[in-house]
Amino acid sequence: MTRTVAAKIAVLAARDPGRPAVAFEGRCVSRGELLDRAGRIAARLVDIGVAPGDRVAVLLDKSPDAVAGLLGAWLAGAAYVPLDPTGPPPRLSAILADSEPAALVTGATKRRKLDALQAEAGDLPPALVLGDADDEAALAGTVPLDTVRSCEDDPACLLYTSGSTGQPKGVVISHCNIAAFSDWAGDFFALREEDRVSAHAPLHFDLSLFDVWTTLAHGACVCLVPQGLSFLGVDLVRFVTQNAITVWQSVPSVLRLMVRHLEAGDAALAPLRLVFFAGEPFPPEALRNLRMKLPHTRMVNIYGSTEM
Repeated sequence: MTRTVAAKIAVLAARDPGRPAVAFEGRCVSRGELLDRAGRIAARLVDIGVAPGDRVAVLLDKSPDAVAGLLGAWLAGAAYVPLDPTGPPPRLSAILADSEPAALVTGATKRRKLDALQAEAGDLPPALVLGDADDEAALAGTVPLDTVRSCEDDPACLLYTSGSTGQPKGVVISHCNIAAFSDWAGDFFALREEDRVSAHAPLHFDLSLFDVWTTLAHGACVCLVPQGLSFLGVDLVRFVTQNAITVWQSVPSVLRLMVRHLEAGDAALAPLRLVFFAGEPFPPEALRNLRMKLPHTRMVNIYGSTEM
């Protein structure tokens, strides 16, 4: 039996299609809606020539459509290559040249970015433009793929380093890698369907593998933090309370921004049962301040991906 996160998501959607899967800016996408959208994207990718083992670049702002685009690449049997929607064209061009994607999933709001990228890179792969009238009409008339074409040993995604020491380097992560991490993290943090998990990290960061895929694989709801709120402490605290977040993950520097605006004993923060952090040192005094504000919340330092 194929053991991938995509297969688990499909099983959960068949079991309870109406249950919330992705929440964003007051909108909630159900499991069934997410899988249907991803299935239509996958079918269109196959139509434009994507085959199992290919790579699909995804250039989208964080949104339910971005999650569906990543999942759609998996359903088509491809590995996804998430591109930073705020990244400079030379960096994005270097990633495209190195990864050689068979297709690009992007959005109608990215026209200017695509023009700049094409000027830098030359020819771009065939594009599926979500939000474009013609592409949306084609998606609406497409029968979703109803099988997962990826196997557990296949590459699932290609994440690129920052390039701070030279050219960005792609790290291949397999479906087996993600499934194993998802199983461990879900058990360790006792994820359940009632959880509402924040997704603060950009989708091209490795922290998103927990935020999105571990959450969805365990039937919980992913609550996407809008890009504009990423470093606004008071708005992030408001996001936690308004979305009844139960599990939060971020780098410590973000938590340090938030702690100034946390009120000890705030009943609106009662659902927040777990905070974990990674990627940076967390000064002891700052962590003590956080614990004072959230005395009933479990806190875990998971260091960084290399250490894991």
